[in-house]
Amino acid sequence: METFSFVFFSFARFSAVSSPFSPVGETFSLFPFSSPFSFFPTKSSFLPLSFFANSIITTVDWSTGEVDAPLLSWYLPIAGIWPYSKEKEAAAQAAVKKALTALDSVLASRTYLVGDHVTLADVVGVCNLWLGFTKLFDASYRSSIPNAARWFDTLVHHPAFAKVLGDVPLADKAAVYDADAAKKAAEAPKAAPAPAAAAAAAADPNNAAPAAAAPKPKNPLDLLPPSPMALDSWKRLYSNTPSAKFREICIEGLWKGADIPNSPTQEHFPGFDPEGFSIWFCDYK
Repeated sequence: METFSFVFFSFARFSAVSSPFSPVGETFSLFPFSSPFSFFPTKSSFLPLSFFANSIITTVDWSTGEVDAPLLSWYLPIAGIWPYSKEKEAAAQAAVKKALTALDSVLASRTYLVGDHVTLADVVGVCNLWLGFTKLFDASYRSSIPNAARWFDTLVHHPAFAKVLGDVPLADKAAVYDADAAKKAAEAPKAAPAPAAAAAAAADPNNAAPAAAAPKPKNPLDLLPPSPMALDSWKRLYSNTPSAKFREICIEGLWKGADIPNSPTQEHFPGFDPEGFSIWFCDYK
């Protein structure tokens, strides 16, 4: 296939369009991008609207995979929601910085991500970056991505965005992991219910304990030992592998194990587990 380069596809993730980013992701992989080439086989008959719509989908896909995912990996451990790992935090920070550097470059000559007005690409992008700009990106960090910061500030003050998001205060100081606070929160005893409230609850006939349900028979599959092969891990390996190296990384990695490309947590897929899974070929009529 001839290689094309279109301004609308700045975040393209498949090989038919030149791009500085990784290949196509699984979620928005073939269908959105095959239709222009399938229905309009010559360059002269390409419709701008088709590329415009597809570039919006591409940018949404990129924003969700390359921005939102590593941002969550960076912030949620700080907030005490996920276990903290200094190595994983550093990997997530590097992934966010790489994505924002690319975003800043694209926005150097644009007001909006796609076209000359607000689109779904901007809506998803702002929502994905809300956590970063309000919790993690202090003034020094924002100064390193001036175009992205300008774009975010422009949109959060747009009447349609402000109606939903309200005031969006930018971070004065980046949130950091506090090991002492996390330890105290883990060791803090749970508060006991107030005596009066407990007595009232005990006296209420509506709070009587329900009759014990008959135990459900165990599924024989639940008796099997846990498998080291996580299907979500295999899915990420499949989705993140560049098309040019799909056989080398993904196919061989299915059997032998492989490091997942572009993983913000440096995840490793251990390989197929024949003790826990089986593969079947089905011929449908």
